[in-house]
Amino acid sequence: AINLVWFFPVIFYLSLHLTTPHNVLILLTCAVVFASLSYLRDCIPAFHLIILSLAGLAIHALLGAPLFIFVLAILILKKIQKLKVSFLIFYLVGLTFLFPVLFSLYFLLTNNPLPEISNPLRHVYSFLELFRQPYWYKPNAPFLWELLYHWQRILPVLIGLGACISFLFVAKKKKLDELYLLFLFSFIGLWGGAFLLRSWIIFPNVGVFEQGDYPLRLVKSSIIFLIPFLMYGAYMCGMYIHKKITDIPKVSVLIKFFGLFVLSIFITVSLYLAYPQQNAKAHFPGYNVTHADFEAARWIHQQNENYDYIVLSNPLTAIAAMTEYGFPKYFETSAGLHSYYSIPTGAPLFKLYQRMLYEGQEREYMEEAMEFAGVNKSYFVVSSFWSRFDQIVEGAQKSANSWQIIDNGKIWIFLYLKNE
Repeated sequence: AINLVWFFPVIFYLSLHLTTPHNVLILLTCAVVFASLSYLRDCIPAFHLIILSLAGLAIHALLGAPLFIFVLAILILKKIQKLKVSFLIFYLVGLTFLFPVLFSLYFLLTNNPLPEISNPLRHVYSFLELFRQPYWYKPNAPFLWELLYHWQRILPVLIGLGACISFLFVAKKKKLDELYLLFLFSFIGLWGGAFLLRSWIIFPNVGVFEQGDYPLRLVKSSIIFLIPFLMYGAYMCGMYIHKKITDIPKVSVLIKFFGLFVLSIFITVSLYLAYPQQNAKAHFPGYNVTHADFEAARWIHQQNENYDYIVLSNPLTAIAAMTEYGFPKYFETSAGLHSYYSIPTGAPLFKLYQRMLYEGQEREYMEEAMEFAGVNKSYFVVSSFWSRFDQIVEGAQKSANSWQIIDNGKIWIFLYLKNE
């Protein structure tokens, strides 16, 4: 429980607002990292690590596989006496290529088109795009809000630097066992896997914005493996300061209280950033299906006796419709069968939805969507949390036949009828 305090400053960075399997895997990874430290000191049996990693593998194979391999590597490294460095290099290469292989196997077993292979050196920019601030951040905000969100960007860098300094310090003192290199190699391997996933392979039927979701999860999860080095560095730093101030009682007390005060501020800020935010800098309600999504899906459904229409919306509203009415209609199109909602995110209708959002609310995009599906009626759905929501609504009002406001403006639905 005490060790978990180390994760509070980075809790926002671990993306715990995502799916439940992802959140559980993050928790299990934290548990395995700390349990492995105890195992290496012969404080707990290997059985604990095996159970935790198998639980992760059962919850989500694509997320749990690297955790399971990490545990296997820990067990093997502790048993072998020679060739530890060679094994670590093999582990690093294997972990890096694990993710492209797993995804390719998944697509193969589910009878989906295999990912496209590209030259990773030509797509380095795609990997670097992962580190840009998301669209829900406003470019200019009051100073205090800018300072708050700069902390969000700087903290991972500080943790990385602190862990590297600790690693170099331990190596210089010749106290570094090859076993502990596994944590550093795991960090590097996850980054390598993220790079290959984002720049080497392209997932079919996945929108450009979603191509980087899983690689970004790997980048964020990798920081967990640096925490042990950071812990050691913080401990050594604390001991050094303690020795310097222990002879001056009043100064010692003041510095301790000041340190606790600063840490409490950092932890509070990190907890705030872990939650959905709506302020002068960010407009991020979180990824969840809301009451407004269900109301929008019901309103559209009630306006039509037959499924002779299409709906261009974000996936959350589409999920609400699927939950209420299942999968009642697919259209025969030039690209094969297509749902009457604009899913999946790599589908032609979703690409037209993105054009409506980002390239201007032109009627010709909706006409193209109706022509593609062979219908005469379409709906364009916009949620209030979207970036530039007001401008999108204003633009759509100029091109739509009519519109409907749902749940006091949380969602706007625009009706487009095909010109004869």
